[in-house]
Amino acid sequence: MNNKVFLHCDVNNFYASVAMVLDANLKDKPVAVSGSKELRRGIILAKSRQAAEYGVRTGETIWEAMSKCPELILVPPVFDEYKRFSDMIYEIYKSYTPFVESFGQDECWLDITEVVNSIEEGAKVADSIRKEVRKKTGGLTISIGVSFTKTFAKLGSDLKKTYGLTIIDKNNYKDVLYKLPVQSMIYVGRATNNLLNKLNIFTIGDLAGAHDAIIINELGKNGERLLSYARGIETEGIKKSSEFSTHQSVGNGTTLPRDIKRLEDVKRVIYALSEMVAFRLRKYNMLCNGVSLTIKDNIFSTKSKQVSLGFHTCSSSIIADKAIEIFNSFYSFDTMLPIRAITVTSYDLIEDNQSIQLSFFDSNIMKSESLEKTIDDLRSKFGYDVLKRGTEIAYDVSTGEIIEDDVLK
Repeated sequence: MNNKVFLHCDVNNFYASVAMVLDANLKDKPVAVSGSKELRRGIILAKSRQAAEYGVRTGETIWEAMSKCPELILVPPVFDEYKRFSDMIYEIYKSYTPFVESFGQDECWLDITEVVNSIEEGAKVADSIRKEVRKKTGGLTISIGVSFTKTFAKLGSDLKKTYGLTIIDKNNYKDVLYKLPVQSMIYVGRATNNLLNKLNIFTIGDLAGAHDAIIINELGKNGERLLSYARGIETEGIKKSSEFSTHQSVGNGTTLPRDIKRLEDVKRVIYALSEMVAFRLRKYNMLCNGVSLTIKDNIFSTKSKQVSLGFHTCSSSIIADKAIEIFNSFYSFDTMLPIRAITVTSYDLIEDNQSIQLSFFDSNIMKSESLEKTIDDLRSKFGYDVLKRGTEIAYDVSTGEIIEDDVLK
């Protein structure tokens, strides 16, 4: 086992908590961030602790949530504010250590091995971070797990979800973690959990004590990794933020308000997501050389594939066309389940001012990028809705709504 000290920091109920910071009247009330209530197809994107106490769940429909909690207060998502608070918190983390790894907008790992001498000192640093985040953000709280591996640190932050601090060291990790369901561990999704349950593995302790050959035979390389994680043997570290681009990839995803099972609907969502990805690339002054598509079906099984473009671009049309091509290469509604969630990601990024290899189709690419930059300017002045693609009209980017029309019926 190593002598590392990792923190895993998780902002409590991030979206809903931001809403409460922005509007003090919402504090301590059952609040949910959702899509459009008027369209009656919105889903719950996030909920406050008070809403969760009524049984409100992320991903359920608004009417389901309201039936459990009639006084539930619905607020729309404010993605610019989420990014602002996320960036603010990230800068706080970086003031403690250059070794910071994001895991979504509201979670980060920190490696503080170089600034402390023990797990106990790490806990003091964690407490200082919690207090600073709460003060500088106007009330956002974070839960932190402190441990000698990244996996155990994340499990620790999950144990106490309201301003919690959990220490998991080499003396107590078996007592604290081995009784937890194996699905609590990172990278154990529904399908993997079902496989492990068939092998009579139900807890993290069961997995740690399992025969290597049995697990590896069923799960291959992922099985090796999970065994190491459960046993507290982990070699993965965190790079300094200066060692990689600020943005290694740029992606956008959405959980759909209803399952979809037609290619036309998939295309609409992909084009909407690609618009968002390309807009962010241009905002960051970046170009991508690869596109990744991730599809989650309605039993939460996930398929993903990435493809290199062979040139760099920030064009939403090119990103979307490649994502649709990827979709057609590995997914068919004739033999596969309806789709619950879609994510489009751009990767292999470079700064826009770097010297790059020109494509044979470069003139068309440049025209597409120039047009989209002009659209960016118009949207910045007059709002996003000033211009939309025909394929976007039935999918609302800002709310994640698929709006019924003659094609979708």
